[in-house]
Amino acid sequence: MLTQLYRKQRDLNSALASAEFIKSIHPKRNKTALIFFPCFNEESYLPKLLDRIKKLQSNYTDQFDFCIINDGSTDRTEAILKQSAEGLYIHHPINMGVSGVLSTAFRIASVFNYEYVVQVDADGQHPIEYIPELLTEARKLNADLLIG
Repeated sequence: MLTQLYRKQRDLNSALASAEFIKSIHPKRNKTALIFFPCFNEESYLPKLLDRIKKLQSNYTDQFDFCIINDGSTDRTEAILKQSAEGLYIHHPINMGVSGVLSTAFRIASVFNYEYVVQVDADGQHPIEYIPELLTEARKLNADLLIG
């Protein structure tokens, strides 16, 4: 019973968070990928990540949408996102874990019919500069799942 209640709460929070982001995205939908960043208490790394995202975005603005999913952080993550990442983030009011973040990202991807969804950790362990190459390889292989 508790598991079912948790799932319903997660689904509701995910639906509300994704709806806010969906409303903020420009309706031009010819982009091929949603790149999302699960984020929990990443205030120390977030400024560097935002610089890297904005650089990648400026080079590939017609191909990708970016979304940082702040999963109920208790540090200054939300304040940093409000100040420096307008239109690039979603805030979960509580920490919902990986399943909640994935649910939110896949809701957005479903609405806009992205061909690819890319998950990249917000702590800098994944080099986001390789995302274009990763997607090129996925197209070449006609891959349903690619881990890079």
